[in-house]
Amino acid sequence: MHDWQVLGLPEPTDELVLIKRSYAAKLKLTRPDDDAQAYQALREAYDRMVAWARHRQAVRAAAPEPVEPVEVTIEEPVVESPSPEALCELVTRAVPLGPAALEALVPVLRRHLNDLPLGQEAEASARFADLVLRTPLLPSALLGMLQAHFNWLDDFRTERLIGPGRAQAVQAALAGLKRPLTDGQLLHTHVDLVGLHALLERGRWLRALLLATLMGLPLQRQIASTGPALMSRIGFDAGLLGQLARVLKGAQWLRTLAVAAGIYALGAIITLDASEAAVGTWRALGVAVGTVVPLLLIFGLLYGLRRRGNLLPASWVPHWQRLAPWLGVALILAAALASLLWQAAWPELTVVAILLLIAGLLLSAPQEPEQVLLAATLGGYIAFSLQLQGFPAWALAFAWVMAGVQIHLQRRWVPDERLRADAQGRAAGLLLVTVLLPTCFAWVAERSGTRLVLAALLLALTPALVGHPVAPTLALPVAVATMLGLTWIQRQSLRFARRLAARF
Repeated sequence: MHDWQVLGLPEPTDELVLIKRSYAAKLKLTRPDDDAQAYQALREAYDRMVAWARHRQAVRAAAPEPVEPVEVTIEEPVVESPSPEALCELVTRAVPLGPAALEALVPVLRRHLNDLPLGQEAEASARFADLVLRTPLLPSALLGMLQAHFNWLDDFRTERLIGPGRAQAVQAALAGLKRPLTDGQLLHTHVDLVGLHALLERGRWLRALLLATLMGLPLQRQIASTGPALMSRIGFDAGLLGQLARVLKGAQWLRTLAVAAGIYALGAIITLDASEAAVGTWRALGVAVGTVVPLLLIFGLLYGLRRRGNLLPASWVPHWQRLAPWLGVALILAAALASLLWQAAWPELTVVAILLLIAGLLLSAPQEPEQVLLAATLGGYIAFSLQLQGFPAWALAFAWVMAGVQIHLQRRWVPDERLRADAQGRAAGLLLVTVLLPTCFAWVAERSGTRLVLAALLLALTPALVGHPVAPTLALPVAVATMLGLTWIQRQSLRFARRLAARF
């Protein structure tokens, strides 16, 4: 990407004013603490553009020009742009003249603010913030222009530039300001949410429900990344937010019914009997409610106990958080070995094995509910589909799952977290579908959602639920294929939903 594109300029230019304006606008949206690399790239692009523009201007100034006869005129003196204090005084003098005079002042004030040097932006922001606070009856057109220029409500640097107290006061004063979303990048990022708002505003509830059902997880993540201020700018008031919540809940139920319908259809294809397919669907519901929920509660309890029992010094916590899961996996393996090797000779070791298992689960349980649900469900599926019998085999299955999930969470399974098309990437892919199979499931769950992985496991379990279990050697490949198939369906449904949104 060229430097002028990084700055958001439509084309290369050597106008320093345009370069400064674009850099200031981009700087308001680029946090150095969130993305230091993007901030550094923006600053370097700005410096190079400024140097290039000055070089171009110097070349033009030094180039000989044809001498033409011109009339001798007296040029007017160059008037520098007013200072921030003078601009504030200009607005203050116009206040007694009424709202019409203040609105007429908006284009002039905008031009002078854009011409201010970058070093005076902080002073101008502070002075105009004070002006807004001491003049409560300013028209919305003027307030909107000042907010668009200084971006007090959204710029992360506001508190540092004008002080925490002044920043909080001016943000409270502008909280009710209606600001339509006009930024092209934000509109592109939140295009699905903008389309959903348009449907809800026109009362097209059923169409909004259809789009929310097809969009699924991408729409939920888009909403989660949108703060209250941006939701308000898109147009979601209290009423529309309530409708949006009902639409999302309805879409969640429709996707659940779609999974149930898929289980029923697959069962009917396998058995050629509608009644057996219905029984298999009810069994799938029983597995989800009777197995997944208790496992989730157990793992959640273990995680809560682990957090409450954390008595380590603060400096040790990061190291302990990395090492504790592997210690937990080792304890689960120790429990399995104790039960497998010495239970016949020393039956009392059963209690020791159970205690080791509990301690291992306590240490290796993931820290997020979604990850806990994934680990519990995947462990149960592996143990059931591979027809594992007895305590040692189940413990080994859970140790495998916990280790695979933690490998993904600690990001040590493949360089740059990507599968590359070289020998190392092919080796990583082979590991993913064999030894690191739980890591593969955790990786897909992070990108496509845990619900999709759980639906894939239930669909892969359908043959066993209708009395036609898949051979143990095929159980895990079937689950992986189902998961990848649902991922593809999710991606295609999102594209279809966006095409529908464009027609609606």
